[in-house]
Amino acid sequence: MIKGQRVYLRAIREDDIDRIARCFQNEEIMYMTGTRNIFTKEHIKEAIQRFKEDASRYDFAICSIDNDQVIGDYRDRLN
Repeated sequence: MIKGQRVYLRAIREDDIDRIARCFQNEEIMYMTGTRNIFTKEHIKEAIQRFKEDASRYDFAICSIDNDQVIGDYRDRLN
């Protein structure tokens, strides 16, 4: 876990699927992230599993320290 003053980063978990799916239903979030597709919970679950198996990829949930809610995500790749 990486912790700041207001947020912390942790590994994305399967119990984050509902929150992530809600983000993909929000037009403003989709516009801001450049997302063009609608993703089902099953698509998200499969993607999380693929990301875990990709050693060149790091995916994190951004969580609020105040309430432990997922408020975003961050990903990075090794070059």
